[in-house]
Amino acid sequence: MRRVLALIVVSAAFLAAAPHALAAGTTVSVNGTTATITVNVDVLIGAFNETQVSDETRAYFATKAREAQDYWNQAFAQRRYRGCTEFKLDLNLRVLPGSAAHDVWRTDDYLGKATVDGRHVVSWMQSDFGGATGRPTVFDPYLPDSAATDDYPSPFQHDLDGYWSPDMESARDFAHEVGHLMGLGDDYTDAGGSVEGRSGTLMDGGDAIDQDLVDRIGKIIEKAGIQLPRCWTGTMESDTSRLYLEGVYGGHTHCTDRWHATLEFGIRPDDTIEGNGEARLTSGPTCNTGTVKPATLETFVVRGHATERELTLQLVFVKGNGTLAAGWVANVARHGLEPGGPPLPVPLTDPCTAEGTVTVHDTVHSGGKEDPLTATDRFVLKCPQPGST
Repeated sequence: MRRVLALIVVSAAFLAAAPHALAAGTTVSVNGTTATITVNVDVLIGAFNETQVSDETRAYFATKAREAQDYWNQAFAQRRYRGCTEFKLDLNLRVLPGSAAHDVWRTDDYLGKATVDGRHVVSWMQSDFGGATGRPTVFDPYLPDSAATDDYPSPFQHDLDGYWSPDMESARDFAHEVGHLMGLGDDYTDAGGSVEGRSGTLMDGGDAIDQDLVDRIGKIIEKAGIQLPRCWTGTMESDTSRLYLEGVYGGHTHCTDRWHATLEFGIRPDDTIEGNGEARLTSGPTCNTGTVKPATLETFVVRGHATERELTLQLVFVKGNGTLAAGWVANVARHGLEPGGPPLPVPLTDPCTAEGTVTVHDTVHSGGKEDPLTATDRFVLKCPQPGST
């Protein structure tokens, strides 16, 4: 359960000397079209010191953290934000004695708990420790006028604090509270009913992590000023050829084939490109391959750089299922080479479309000579239109 802040009255003299907590307990890192959400949270156990926190208690929370992380990641693997970005959750949970915390002024009128910068803090409320069990709560002192059903970017901008309790019995309960630490408001109201259209979701009283929750998380991240990948998908039609000067075909053998490739990549905030693709043989090879099994499938990594005028792609071979008879190899870097294959510049025709034809010439050593390779590639690449989901 997420709650807005009940204001605390403090003295002006103390307030003037009080620091503000500005770190973010929830962070996002981007790699290609994957955005990893790291939730750093410290669970404070009562008024104990370090030696009084048992191994059993630490093991209990380690299990619950793993289960809650898996709960979200199973859903994230099936649903993408704007049809492209895959979220992954990294729940970085520590168990600390209550004595590890100190008071900190999070805003001009709120006193919260903190351990170190960059970590949310929740106190574990148990009656055995002299406290009362109750509904878990995350306090948000940065948006005091918001409702508990509102989404909020504060976890990605500040350290928050609150309470958890033994009322959280299942992986689902822990996953719900972690949802609040990703900025999600409740899908139920204080009156006990569900928000319209949200009955049965994880942020209500149910189990479902639907597309709406994934989309809301993406919008929360963007509202916090964090740039998610600009996601692109597209196709590449490649006509390739090779002239065998010597080698296994006896020399002066011309071999051609055609490939259809699909590409998926993200453009990072620094304009670097990272993604992947696969190419399938659609016709050929036209030459006699003898006993050699010709490749019909190639997978590759997509790298490169984006500008306002074009996307320059570089492809790096990952694996194939046979021998390349013609010139597809002109498109990709050889095994282990960096940063990628030859530059493949594709002009932008609008901010979300890149189309063009690129011809690549290369050579490959064979039979004591360098066989010439050629690939003519036709690209059609697109990203979701701005504002689309």
